[in-house]
Amino acid sequence: MHSRGDCDPGTSSYERGTSSRPIAPTPLADCPLFGAMEIIGGKWRAPTLWWLGQGTHYFGELRRQMPKVTPKVLAEQLKALEESGLVERFEVPAGRMTKVRYGLSPAGKALVPILDQLCVWGTSMQHAPLE
Repeated sequence: MHSRGDCDPGTSSYERGTSSRPIAPTPLADCPLFGAMEIIGGKWRAPTLWWLGQGTHYFGELRRQMPKVTPKVLAEQLKALEESGLVERFEVPAGRMTKVRYGLSPAGKALVPILDQLCVWGTSMQHAPLE
């Protein structure tokens, strides 16, 4: 379990004694939250993960669920999520062609409850009065 102290921008893992090699002092370089946001951050990654949390989808199905994302950006996001180990790609024979379905890996499935909570929080923020 990580503590909030792990995200203290004033210290690195080397300075805290949890790493044997010195790391250039970069704010939040070792912060688990920062690392997670590097993987799932961005405009389309969390929505893509959320839709894949509902089940596997073909590329075109994902595009219909998120009509504002361009095909190029969606392809880039899916590739990045696959490289990070959160999304799996399934080739489905379809006659002479092969279709591709996307789904969540076990690591991606672990994010579903977190994404669901973000949706609940987002809904509450949409209806909250501005202060």
